[in-house]
Amino acid sequence: MEQHDVLIVGGGNAGISLGARLLRDGASDVAIVEGQGVHRYRPLLNYVGAGEASMASLERPMAAVMPKGCTWIRDSVVAVDPANSTVTTREGRTLHWQSMGLCPGMEEDWDATPGLREAYVGGWAGSTFVPAYAAQLWPALKSLRTGSVVFTVPPEPAPCGATALKPLFMACTHWRGRVSSRPSTSTSWSLVRRCWINRRPTRPWSRPSRRTASTSCARPG
Repeated sequence: MEQHDVLIVGGGNAGISLGARLLRDGASDVAIVEGQGVHRYRPLLNYVGAGEASMASLERPMAAVMPKGCTWIRDSVVAVDPANSTVTTREGRTLHWQSMGLCPGMEEDWDATPGLREAYVGGWAGSTFVPAYAAQLWPALKSLRTGSVVFTVPPEPAPCGATALKPLFMACTHWRGRVSSRPSTSTSWSLVRRCWINRRPTRPWSRPSRRTASTSCARPG
C-alpha cells in the first residue's frame, strides 16, 4: 500500500497552494492526487467571460505548477475511508495517509436543472464557472442588441460567487458605450444567496438591504 505523510485530494488553486505551503513549513512527504493534466487559474474565468482574458492566459500544464518536492499522483479519488486513513482511486489504487487535505473542487450537476445542458448547447445560457463555455459568454453578450439578460450569483459552495458580476458590469459598460444604435436591453442580477458589497472603502463590508436589484442599460429615446 502506498503511503504518504500528507495526502491532498485535488490539484486546483487550493490543493496546489496548500501543498506548497506545507513544503515551505517543513513537511517532507506531500502528495497531491489530481487526474487532470491542465491546471486552470479559476479566478480568471470571470475575466474570460467579460472579454478581458483568454483561456490560454489561465491554463498551465499541471506539471509546471506542481510544487517542487511534491509527489504528483495522476489519478482521481473516488472514495475516502477516514476510519482506516485511506483513499481509493479511480484506477483502483489504495493510498494511506497520516494527514489529508480535501480540495477536490466541484463538478457540474447538469441533471439538477432540467434543460440546462440544452440551454448551454443552444447558446442562450452560459457561465464563467464552466470552463468549456466561459469563452462563449462574452461574444454572446457583446452581440446582443435587444431583449433581456439575467445574471445570477451562485450560492455557496460555488467558489467566489460574487465575481460572477464581472461580466454583468462589463456588458453594461459595453452596451452603454456604443456610439450609435444602442440596444434596448434590460439587465438584472439576482442574488440567490447573500452577497456582501463594499459600498465605501473606509467602511466595513455591509449587507445590501434587498436580495435583488436591477439596472437598465437602455437609454431613453
